[in-house]
Amino acid sequence: MAKGLHRAAWFCLWLGFATCQPSCQEVDSLVLEVEEGDASESDVQQLLSCRLDCQILIPLGCSLSENQTLPLLRQAATSLSCSNYENLTETSLELWLNCGGDIHWEDAAGNPLLDLLRNREARKFWNQQATIEAAVAHTVSDWRAWVIPISAAFLAFLEVCAERYGFRRCKDQEAPGSEAKEDPFLEGAKLLVSAAFRKHNILVSLWRFLEVSTCIFWFALVLLIVHWGWWIPVAGMMYLLPAFRIYGWKEVMKAPTLAMVAALLRTSALFGIFSFIYGGLYWKVLIPDYMIDRFSFLINPLVISWSKQKENMLQNSILNEHWLFFWAPDINALQIFRTFREIAICLVVLYWACLLIAVLRHFICRCCSGDDPKKALRHELEHAVQELLQKQPEDFGEVDKRIKPVKAFLCPWHGTGLYQSVALQLLDIALHINTSLRFILEGEYWFAAVMIFVVTRSIVKQFFILPAWQFRKALKASVSRGLLRRDVLDFLEEQKRSEALFCGCFTAYSLFFAINSAGDMLVQYVSLLSSMWQFAGYAMELCNLDFKVEAVLPQTTTSPHPPADLPKNMDQLGGDEINADVEDVQLANQKIHQEV
Repeated sequence: MAKGLHRAAWFCLWLGFATCQPSCQEVDSLVLEVEEGDASESDVQQLLSCRLDCQILIPLGCSLSENQTLPLLRQAATSLSCSNYENLTETSLELWLNCGGDIHWEDAAGNPLLDLLRNREARKFWNQQATIEAAVAHTVSDWRAWVIPISAAFLAFLEVCAERYGFRRCKDQEAPGSEAKEDPFLEGAKLLVSAAFRKHNILVSLWRFLEVSTCIFWFALVLLIVHWGWWIPVAGMMYLLPAFRIYGWKEVMKAPTLAMVAALLRTSALFGIFSFIYGGLYWKVLIPDYMIDRFSFLINPLVISWSKQKENMLQNSILNEHWLFFWAPDINALQIFRTFREIAICLVVLYWACLLIAVLRHFICRCCSGDDPKKALRHELEHAVQELLQKQPEDFGEVDKRIKPVKAFLCPWHGTGLYQSVALQLLDIALHINTSLRFILEGEYWFAAVMIFVVTRSIVKQFFILPAWQFRKALKASVSRGLLRRDVLDFLEEQKRSEALFCGCFTAYSLFFAINSAGDMLVQYVSLLSSMWQFAGYAMELCNLDFKVEAVLPQTTTSPHPPADLPKNMDQLGGDEINADVEDVQLANQKIHQEV
């Protein structure tokens, strides 16, 4: 094997003569002297000054015995002080490892050898050697890799404890009895009723998803091109100021028309700025050179220095190299990244077009009159919730045929069962932890710290809401009642709130700067889609629960079944009068006075 490597080295030497310096023209004689053991230290230094190809240096420095190889030559081979290391073959890598090569070797830019290799067999061999366990063991040797994440998790725990302590202090200062006792299944009943009465469920879900995807595009994916220092404040003000100005911070979700107008203007402005930077400054289309130089500070400096190098690494990584996607075709990471990039831009354009159509339709159909359908729908929802709280799960259909009780498991085409929702929550947490580990393995410790803080804070709040020893009991109680109990609902919603949006933004940012392989990139896209769908679902629930239910019967707070001394037909007790709103009561009183 050594003779074959030497012949290949000789062939590479003759091909490389044209690029060698004049002092390197005697490389052939120097190589012979090294093989025979007659080369001096100055001869080796002269040989190394030409910066040999790695396919030449490794056989010279590693295939000979310790007595025949000078320490300087062997050290240069083990440290890969050579050129074209991305073209190493499986045989060269095996020889290099046997002579002391470091499995954690990185180039000057901090890129591991696996991300640079081009040969398929070499990458397969290196994947077997450079396992994730070895990478973690190497990373843990850096104190920042474990001190910073542990500190972030501890700070998140302290923040949740301080938040709960402040909440309890404020609650203790309130007058006793100021809060009426609420049925623990009230929020679950409202969620079930609103989901059943809601029209165009699929379209509303897709619209919320489109809104969230556009938001993550502005706050994460655009940061691959633009500088975060000025973009995040501009995008943040364009989101917050119109909402605060038009509605106030408590009424952001209650005026859809004005919200669409503000969203249309915001999307138009941000997309115009992005087009100028991406098309004009980055790709230099239709922009004079003096303007490119003047506005170059708007571009993220990392993308300029990393683009070519990153593209080469992403082209080398094939999807079926990952153990999860061994069945996949030969798709490289760069193709995956470009595909999702184009999809993200198309979603923003689709969002803008939908907003434009909705605004024009509103102004065209402005002449509407008659009763307010939303008010009538709210009264119908309130009445259905109050009836639902009096029913057993098997009788929910008597309130409305569309209302289905909560089940432990459901077929995917019939919805999501409670246990399936919990499993999706656990999967989402695992994907967030995977993103944090990717940041740590790439040395992005501060991004990892923020990600770990957000995830840990959400997990701690979940188990403060519903302790682990009560978790199974609470799930069984919700399934037997057919309604989500308040603590179970809060537990499930905690992962869907701002935590999902923040984690989605960090996951999107990690796609280009912390991911170098096709398999990991696809996993990160799954994590991103999960966060987006979770937050979109929470936005729908927030709108669906935006109505109050008054005059809930107090006996329903203790048991789902009516007491034995009460008739099963609640209409005999004047249930309709109890559920009537204030206006109906006033009309009834006026009618009684007229009759008297």
